[in-house]
Amino acid sequence: MATPEPQEFPESRRVITIETDARTLEKMRKEGVTEDGFTVYCDEAERLGGDNSAPSPMRYLSLSLGF
Repeated sequence: MATPEPQEFPESRRVITIETDARTLEKMRKEGVTEDGFTVYCDEAERLGGDNSAPSPMRYLSLSLGF
């Protein structure tokens, strides 16, 4: 099987900027606010020092991969 020739793509000049604010509340609980006003919270399990009051950061990461 022959190796295909690499394709040439035009140079992209697109810049994407995403700004957020995050702060620690209590214990392991965090609050994040996006530039368009959405607020999300994360926390860790009790065994890790949190209160398990919101999904962990890794849960949000795995969710983002599904979207």
